[in-house]
Amino acid sequence: MTVDLLIDAIGQIDDKYILGAKDIEISKVTGDPKQNGHDIRYRRRILGRKVYICIAATIVFILASFATAMAVSVEFREAVFSIFHIGTTEVIPSTEVNSNMNSTIEHISDSNIDGEVSVYYFKINGIIQANNGIVYSSQYNETDAAFFNVTAKGLEEITATRVEFAYSFKGTDFNIKYDYTIYNDNLYFRVLPESLDVNPYKYGWSMYKAGNSTDKVWLILPYSVKEDYSSYPLLLNIKTNEITDVFEGVDVENIVIDKWQFTDDMAYALISGYSDDHTKGFWICDILQKTITPVSELTGRTINDCYILEDEMIVCYAANGDNFDVINYDIHTGAETTVVENVQHYGLTDDGSGFSPIEYNGGQGQHALLFDSDGNVTLLDLVTGNQLPLTGLKNDGTLITSESPDGKHIMIAFRDSDYSGSLAMHEIGVLDTQTGVLTMMDRENYEAKTENVVGWLDNDRIAVIAHDDTDECYLYVYYFD
Repeated sequence: MTVDLLIDAIGQIDDKYILGAKDIEISKVTGDPKQNGHDIRYRRRILGRKVYICIAATIVFILASFATAMAVSVEFREAVFSIFHIGTTEVIPSTEVNSNMNSTIEHISDSNIDGEVSVYYFKINGIIQANNGIVYSSQYNETDAAFFNVTAKGLEEITATRVEFAYSFKGTDFNIKYDYTIYNDNLYFRVLPESLDVNPYKYGWSMYKAGNSTDKVWLILPYSVKEDYSSYPLLLNIKTNEITDVFEGVDVENIVIDKWQFTDDMAYALISGYSDDHTKGFWICDILQKTITPVSELTGRTINDCYILEDEMIVCYAANGDNFDVINYDIHTGAETTVVENVQHYGLTDDGSGFSPIEYNGGQGQHALLFDSDGNVTLLDLVTGNQLPLTGLKNDGTLITSESPDGKHIMIAFRDSDYSGSLAMHEIGVLDTQTGVLTMMDRENYEAKTENVVGWLDNDRIAVIAHDDTDECYLYVYYFD
């Protein structure tokens, strides 16, 4: 596996390189150019003036996992935004190419910056991904050790189990092969494809976590629906290899499924896809009652996009003339709550104004940003509707944001627009959503490596993944104290 697979289009930063939270992955994209979130779990949030962020931009965003929204505290409602700028600049260490590395991972150095930020730098032989404090070697390096725990002292290898079996689904045979481990009561796994030449949208398969389960995962298999390819979730017990079709008896056969999400109790599923007339739609499935109902029918509104934010609540972007409203819909009670009305622009317009959900776990999280034409930024809580003006913070078209898994922190970064094909972040920081304090830090030497990925390693740490001209990657782990 060579690093040329890390950048699919030199000269342009692609959405697959900046990821939301929990799971950070660099992988080759083959076949159908449309993004399928079951294969590209997290995408970037670069808010340029010319960028229009489509509501249905990825094929399966958060529907592969559950975004748990934290109720906003009294501190958030009463917070007054302030910016604390660290006086010392982070200088990313330069390293010489070492083709004779004695181990897969080399701990380069540590840095403590003004007692406010701790940074750990690693060089890693091969392509990597990360999730909830754990680093994976790439799915394409199946002979390498699979999992490593990230600590202040370095990366410690974790023992993994390999599983392989054959499975036939709707006339297609699949060779299911993956590594998994259970560490600190969390399940981790990496899929091992048969070939890099396999088109993941047509023939490939994937796996995703089933909530917080340590013995079950979602096995995603493609199948043909009227010459289109749909993503079908099956529940796999990794200890017994038993596979359950949770949609059995539900009329989903004629829906080209591109997104799906289950409530924690597995009683309901939210499906996004295309119906017989190729119209985009959203449906709520009652798994126990075997019924399926359009969300537009339940709300009486035209729905542009929706997703499960809390176990019983769906956030909906409902059309309101040329604008839209953000409403919350309770799956169990049918109650609706309006969060914000008459929002003018989803994404950014030419004058820089608009509305942009902050990504969490590959889809939209608990917070969004509102921009005016002068670049002023307001933080919006999508659960309560509370707004926090981020006075002094400007969106100049280079802003990158990502929400932590628990919704308590938001990463804020600015990229250097002079460097194409790399994030090249000259400034990075963390906003505490409860206190309103934004801590920012300048960076130097960011151009020495191609920075491909930035996102939350867990609730407390940010990870940056970069590469050079060899097969070696670099992992920078940031802890804002």
